[in-house]
Amino acid sequence: MPYLIIAFVIIMILLIFLYLSQKEVTYLSWQLDEINKRKTNQLIRQRLYSPAFDRLTKSINASLTKERDLRLALEKKDRLQQELLLNLSHDVRTPLTSIKGYLQLLAESNSESERKHYLANLSERLDRLTLLLDQLFTYMTIEDDDYPLALEKIDLKENLVNHFLAYYNSFQAQGMDLDFSLPDRALYIQGDTHLLQWIFENLIKNVLVHGDKKLRSVWMIKAS
Repeated sequence: MPYLIIAFVIIMILLIFLYLSQKEVTYLSWQLDEINKRKTNQLIRQRLYSPAFDRLTKSINASLTKERDLRLALEKKDRLQQELLLNLSHDVRTPLTSIKGYLQLLAESNSESERKHYLANLSERLDRLTLLLDQLFTYMTIEDDDYPLALEKIDLKENLVNHFLAYYNSFQAQGMDLDFSLPDRALYIQGDTHLLQWIFENLIKNVLVHGDKKLRSVWMIKAS
């Protein structure tokens, strides 16, 4: 008889635990559904404490935290992209408006000196517009996750010098005498030649447009 009572008590305890476990699973599932529907940063909580449910809750919360961080990062990226496109659209409109105005002045002017002045300003505005469009294209390319990177061994020093020398006449025209302070040996990196070309060209064009004739030296310093 005592064995029957003990067996009955054990069975009742197991049934109660199974019932509470089922309730706990339902509760956890409900919390997860609510979090997914509302896109909140809330984590799930457990009411029944056991090693198995502790591990399950921690695993679910770790996944929720990872998903939340990814979502916030994507939202920040989208927000920055919208701000960038808005700023670029504003920056593009400015030279376009100037170009339209100078074209009108050019059409109405009969003075050769005035026409040369307007043409020089037109060229400057077109250079600015080209630079902005290049920056936009480069940014969109880099942000494209499907862009196939063609990594290869590149001599960074030689690449940098060649790009600056290609614009030598432009620097001379603006009164910029460049003094290179570079290591004697080659500096090799693994990179994409086309992306590196865009980076250097945008850098040089920015110097020519915004440098205010202050560039005198080009340094290459190894990061610590």
